[in-house]
Amino acid sequence: MIPLVAISGNAQASDLGSILGGGSDHFKKALPGQSIRLPTDHAAHPDYRSEWWYLTGNLKDEQGRGYGMQWTLFRQGIEQNIKSDNPWLIPQLWLAQFAITDLGKGSHQQDERTSRQGPGLAGASGGQYWLKEWVLASQEESLFPATLKVQSKAGDLDVKVSAVKPAVLQGKLGYSEKSPGNASFY
Repeated sequence: MIPLVAISGNAQASDLGSILGGGSDHFKKALPGQSIRLPTDHAAHPDYRSEWWYLTGNLKDEQGRGYGMQWTLFRQGIEQNIKSDNPWLIPQLWLAQFAITDLGKGSHQQDERTSRQGPGLAGASGGQYWLKEWVLASQEESLFPATLKVQSKAGDLDVKVSAVKPAVLQGKLGYSEKSPGNASFY
């Protein structure tokens, strides 16, 4: 179970980019040669248009039944040039998804929620990754150990997570090209 943060930058606006941010794109782009500093870069980067954090895993309950789970937190910047101390005007949208699969029953359930960043409603900083009451929280300076707590219509989860391997940078030292001119730090 290794959560990763991916910071994305697009060379040109797509239809979705136009819907979310208008025609001009003032967000930073993921470019080769930029270094990734962990655990610092696990925090949000609002100067990039989008990023996400996720955790996937295989779990067993107290009776030994097996489950698969996935929790993801997305941040999407929207283009606004608002200068204000009002936390409701922070131009960030957040989406969280949670899914759990009961391997014995062959059932799969999911839930999701969205929010503006607002005053503490969602965010990723200081080892905390949350949208309302869904929270991945680091216990130390590094990302792991951590706890994941989710209360949802798909089920409740309260697990402790430890790393068994070091972080792996994808692509070229964390620069992961998706297509010409489009890449993410991963």
